[in-house]
Amino acid sequence: MEGWACFYLGEIMAARRIARLLVSRRDGSNDRELDITTAVESGDWSYLQAIAAREVGRVEKLDAKLLVRLARIAFESGSQYVEKFRDAAVEREPNNPEILLAAHNLSFERGDEYQESRTFEWFQKAVLLSGENGPVQAVSLKDVVARSSGWSKRVDVVDTALADVKIPLYMAARSLNRQPVEFILGTAIRNAKLADTKQRFPVLAFSGSRVLFDLTGVRRLALDRTTMFTLEFLGVLQKTVGAFDSYLAEQPRLTLFRPAIHSISSALRDN
Repeated sequence: MEGWACFYLGEIMAARRIARLLVSRRDGSNDRELDITTAVESGDWSYLQAIAAREVGRVEKLDAKLLVRLARIAFESGSQYVEKFRDAAVEREPNNPEILLAAHNLSFERGDEYQESRTFEWFQKAVLLSGENGPVQAVSLKDVVARSSGWSKRVDVVDTALADVKIPLYMAARSLNRQPVEFILGTAIRNAKLADTKQRFPVLAFSGSRVLFDLTGVRRLALDRTTMFTLEFLGVLQKTVGAFDSYLAEQPRLTLFRPAIHSISSALRDN
């Protein structure tokens, strides 16, 4: 509870330390969720590989949705366990259209759709098992054209608003049914692996270049997600964070909040 409280108060590094302590002592789903969330929020992508390596030994105990999420994490962080998690998820719930579609999408994004015959089978089965609300819907070609026109207009509007800095990145991602991490880190990693520059996609992050100014006396640092992803990709995030005392202003709020945390914890323990 203290770890999640730190997280919601913006004390990400403190929450991360608690999460990693907990997962080293016990196997709890709440601890695992906090561990993954704080790793993503702090931009510690190398640690995400460690999470994948740790959880691969617990595949039999994990539910299908978590397995799919771990497969996505493994894919985005460059881990070798993508197939292990993905296949385990499909085996766990072979008739869940959402799981089948997620497995198909992962295979497609990895470029394996032509090498694995199962990829097409997963998609076909997801189509057959989907109800009126999806996740896959069968529509006429006329409807496809109509939806495509409306979707293209939405993409143009979002792209323009993003380029003019009128909406934050997470809002643009949500409008296009994407994750912010896909826009930044995922694209950067895929670009690095592509030899053909024509196949590379732009990374949606804004330049912060400006005239240098004196930071003497500055003790607090604020980083948005695009900055954290970019700094981590360049390997200088920890060095940047370490140059500032970024937690001093949050301590009073956390100190006031801790008695409430422990009171609730005690009550739950008694019940």
